[in-house]
Amino acid sequence: MTLGKEGTPAPMIIFVIISIAYLPLQIAVWTKWNGAWFYWSIVPAIIPIIGCGVGLAKNSNLWPLWGAFLLPASALVLGVLWCGHRLTEKKQNA
Repeated sequence: MTLGKEGTPAPMIIFVIISIAYLPLQIAVWTKWNGAWFYWSIVPAIIPIIGCGVGLAKNSNLWPLWGAFLLPASALVLGVLWCGHRLTEKKQNA
């Protein structure tokens, strides 16, 4: 499964797109949500920070990559929270 001119693997392109899109999505969520949903939205932001901390604790010179590789996981958690927020929002409006 390849994508791109030189056969860049599609999963790598998806990884980069998700990693770049994560930060604006996280900021948008923080500006729009309030209450308990705001506090739950902090969890995805902590995941890469913990990864960087683990890398630093192991004296790894690649500690920024620990955080970067966890960005898609943070985006996944943020997506699950977004779905939950949308579902409860619709129930409250009905």
